[in-house]
Amino acid sequence: GNAKMSRRRSLLALFIYFFALSEAFRFTCSMCEDIVDTVAILAHQNPNIGETAFHKKMDDMCDEITPGEWESVYCQFEIDQNALELYQIIVKEQKPEIACHYFGYCPNTTLIDRNFLPMAALPNLASEYMIAVISDMHIGEADPQHAEWLSNKAVEKINSLVDEYNIKMVFITGDVTNSAMPQQWIDAKTILDKLKIPYFPTMGNHDVWSYNDTFEEPHPTGDVQFAQTFSERFRNPNLSGSTMVYNNQSIYDPNFRINSWFQNWELTYDNFVFLGLDWNTRQHALPGWKGTLPTANLHDFPGGTIDWLKQRLQAVPKDKQVVLLQHHPFEMPPWLPGWVFSFDEFQLEFILKTIDAYARDNYWGVIAGHLHTWFNGTSDGPSRQWLTEAAKVGSSVSLISVVDGKFAKFEKIFGYDY
Repeated sequence: GNAKMSRRRSLLALFIYFFALSEAFRFTCSMCEDIVDTVAILAHQNPNIGETAFHKKMDDMCDEITPGEWESVYCQFEIDQNALELYQIIVKEQKPEIACHYFGYCPNTTLIDRNFLPMAALPNLASEYMIAVISDMHIGEADPQHAEWLSNKAVEKINSLVDEYNIKMVFITGDVTNSAMPQQWIDAKTILDKLKIPYFPTMGNHDVWSYNDTFEEPHPTGDVQFAQTFSERFRNPNLSGSTMVYNNQSIYDPNFRINSWFQNWELTYDNFVFLGLDWNTRQHALPGWKGTLPTANLHDFPGGTIDWLKQRLQAVPKDKQVVLLQHHPFEMPPWLPGWVFSFDEFQLEFILKTIDAYARDNYWGVIAGHLHTWFNGTSDGPSRQWLTEAAKVGSSVSLISVVDGKFAKFEKIFGYDY
């Protein structure tokens, strides 16, 4: 009885927490008007603009009009919910003055006073070479053809730019599958094998436990299936000038009393040491749900992820820059508590202290996914965090320009120019 009451109180507290934060980060009428004002100019000058370019411009406006990093993410989330309808009203129907009222952001119809300005030039992506990132493919979800089609479009887009932008490799930051079923791994690999260049995936929480509507494995084996699917990719990276360390061995997990194969790897290339990390918990989801929890776990025991990270950081040359590639972000939006969806404050502090002890001067930051949205900001003071929008949302791809052995620019692109 006490346990049930405690769970109910926790859920009630969580509901109140989310409600309060949703009120604090409301998408306002003025925000909507600022965005519509700008994209209406773009639509007027270019009535044949595609929805992808239109959507990207609205996302960019969120960065400009909001006071903080996570406010911009919340703004983009609102935009994403109505992107198709906004495109229809502003571009196709040429009625931008009704857009904000139509979606209920402004109580009265607002006419927008515009001065039509010249279109901004496309960004210059010139660099020595580039790196692409895909995240959250979710192959095999409820509408599998939709997720697979969008991921294929992302792959096609990368392939079309390989020669022009000298793209050297692709990272996938987790949730390759939707529920780690065997056919999902096969389908995901079929898509990724179409890439012209080497690719290196990490595991996400959806990749841990196999289940579908009528079946669930008694314990998590997604890590074994991940290894069976991609181990050859790590043993033979086929990337000239690179070295790879792949941690693929059975480790006893005393927390859950199972054997796990933590999928951690290290890729050294140019001036970088990329560490692909498996922080995904092996704990089952709450009663009534299948799979695992969305949280992260340090796996703090011999052979676990934090133990492996310590060993690798100690071996990193001082002239190399350390970049973490993982599914879970370090920095979370204020309305999503880390202890529910990522790392709790104690786990995060432990990781950051470990990094500080062994790589204080050469740690760049983290490239992650999980939240299905773009984010370009900071984590733990000066270090950086970049999140790539889910491929299943918009065939989304990050392009990272590298100049003089350093990250010079991050760019959002989309595989489907719809």
